Amino acid sequence: MNWRIYYGNGKIVRGSSEAEWLAAPSDDVQVVVLMDGKPHGWSYKNDKGENTPVLDRDLWTGEDSYDPFGWGAKKGALLSDVAYFKIWNRACGDD
Repeated sequence: MNWRIYYGNGKIVRGSSEAEWLAAPSDDVQVVVLMDGKPHGWSYKNDKGENTPVLDRDLWTGEDSYDPFGWGAKKGALLSDVAYFKIWNRACGDD
C-alpha cells in the first residue's frame, strides 16, 4: 500500500507503512491519497486547465480528521479555495 499526505504548506509525505504514517506530521492535512486504490469519480484540472478524471487512486479530503487506514488520526485545516485547489490538483495528478 503506497500512500501520500498533502499538507497546506506544500509538504508531501510519502509512505507505505503504519510506522511512516505515525511519523508524518499530524496537522494541516489537506488530502490523503492511496496510490494503488480504485477510482471513485473524482476529477481535477490538469496543467492545460482541462477537467480530468482520477482513475488510479483513492482520495480523502475535506475532513476535520483523517484516519483512512485506522492507524491514528491526523487533523485537517481550512485553506482558501485557491490554495486548496492547487494542492488538490497536484494530489490528483502527481505521478
